[in-house]
Amino acid sequence: MQSWNLHEIETPGGSISPVVLDSDDAARIVVIGLDPGQELGEHQVKEHALVLVVDGTVRVEAGDESLEAPSGTLFTFEPDERHSISTQGGARILLFLAPWPGTDRGFFLAPPELPLGQRVPGAFQVRPVHRAVHQVHERQEEGRVDEGHE
Repeated sequence: MQSWNLHEIETPGGSISPVVLDSDDAARIVVIGLDPGQELGEHQVKEHALVLVVDGTVRVEAGDESLEAPSGTLFTFEPDERHSISTQGGARILLFLAPWPGTDRGFFLAPPELPLGQRVPGAFQVRPVHRAVHQVHERQEEGRVDEGHE
């Protein structure tokens, strides 16, 4: 059995420091802190996504729907369903992606040597991994590596 106290996991820098709690072929579980005013802009993932608001309040938009969601609210998104999550006062969310990865284009990629429960270095990736890796290689070749921020 594994367990985590979601209120005690550090996520300095908010959305740029997601913490992977567990990852296997069944699912990936990630804690994301959102600092006041931060957002996960409109994006989609290839997996089924379940998002639980752990602390704070978020605004979730998907298609023509929009909802202010306090802690304890659970959302589900189908693969490729576009959505955004934002907060004015700060929030903490728990993300489940299943199955992991949904296709060859996952949500974000943690280096294989990074132990579970540690922050993923660099920016939170909400774009296909193969495109992101290609863009990083281009920046490295041009000498303008920017830790994944665009």
